[in-house]
Amino acid sequence: MGHHLEMNKHKSQSQSQWAKKILSANTIFLDTETTGLGSTDEIIEIAIINSKGIPLVNELIRPNQSSQAIHGITNKLVAKAPKWPEVHNKVAYYLQSADYIVVYNAEFDWRLLEQTVNQYNCPTLVPYRNKLHCAMTQFSEYYGEWDS
Repeated sequence: MGHHLEMNKHKSQSQSQWAKKILSANTIFLDTETTGLGSTDEIIEIAIINSKGIPLVNELIRPNQSSQAIHGITNKLVAKAPKWPEVHNKVAYYLQSADYIVVYNAEFDWRLLEQTVNQYNCPTLVPYRNKLHCAMTQFSEYYGEWDS
C-alpha cells in the first residue's frame, strides 16, 4: 500500500508542476462547440480565455451546414453570427502570441479547428499545434485512470 501512495504522490506532484508552469506563463484556454463530430463538421462557437480568466474571444460562428443543436446552439441562434473567416485572424493572433494553449480533449478540438480553417481556405494554424496541452490527459494522469 505504501508503494501505491508514493506513486499517487509522484503523479500529484507531476500534475502540480505542470499546472504551475502553465499558470505562470502566457497561457490561453480554448474551447469549441461544433456542428457535429465528423470529418466535414465545423466550429460553431469558440471561446478563448487567458490564465486570469479574462475572455479574449467568445464568438458564435455561422457554419455552412446545419447545427445538430446537441449543445443548444441552434441554426436560428447563429443566423446573424460571423462566418469563420471573420474571426480567424483574432483566433490566430491569440494562438500565435500564447506560450501554451490548453484545451480539454485537445485532439478533438484541434482537429475541428483545422477542419474549419481548411473549409474556408484560411491561413493554417498548424505552426501553433506544438503549444497544445490537453487538460483531459493531465487530469486522467492525476486521477489515475482514463475514462473516454
